[in-house]
Amino acid sequence: MTREWMDVARTRLYHHFDFSPEMITHDLTLDLGTGKYIDQGESDWSQTQTKETLTPYIEKALQILKEAGIRCTGVTSPWVFGLKVEEEYIESIVEAMKRVYGSSFSWYFLHMLGDKVDVRPWVSYDDGSILVSIPSTLDDYAWATIDTPRMDEEFIESVVEKIISRTKIVLEGGGWPIWLTHWQSLWSNGLTTGLKILNEASRRASELNVEWMKCVDLAEATYALHSKK
Repeated sequence: MTREWMDVARTRLYHHFDFSPEMITHDLTLDLGTGKYIDQGESDWSQTQTKETLTPYIEKALQILKEAGIRCTGVTSPWVFGLKVEEEYIESIVEAMKRVYGSSFSWYFLHMLGDKVDVRPWVSYDDGSILVSIPSTLDDYAWATIDTPRMDEEFIESVVEKIISRTKIVLEGGGWPIWLTHWQSLWSNGLTTGLKILNEASRRASELNVEWMKCVDLAEATYALHSKK
């Protein structure tokens, strides 16, 4: 199943999505010195770390994907990784992206703001390198596909309608509709129901003059607006 999913990612998703690490395990923290796990989840561990400890950890996460032939344009946070030390986290992402990819422009996803309507991405770092924070303004409605084998049109439409309804609310509030999802929500235990939902929701959103953009595209648009101020 993993190989099938990777094939879908390469053939169907690569041109429409950014690939990024969600740290190394999304579970227990890896001790980089010993190669063993410590009895603390990555998100909890991160909240007391500094740039000196976060940078090599993010660097390792990026390096794993680079060695798999994937160029990352940013970083995704497991749970609320780094939230309590966000300034340290920000500087760590900037440095790690430089070390692994030689990149001076990147983004990160941390903030889930599905309860707000007037939110847009913002520039978190602008000092030689640029880092843009990409918050989500829609929840992962496709998560429901993980818990059911349903693939009928009625079920798909019910999830699509939730996505579109929330998209309209965010647009009316002046925000940018940024959809949150997970690969497992799209893969739906091999049924790919989530991909069908995403495809139909994207078609419906285009009728609202919503443009599909990758995270790096959102980051570039955000920085362009930021530079005009």
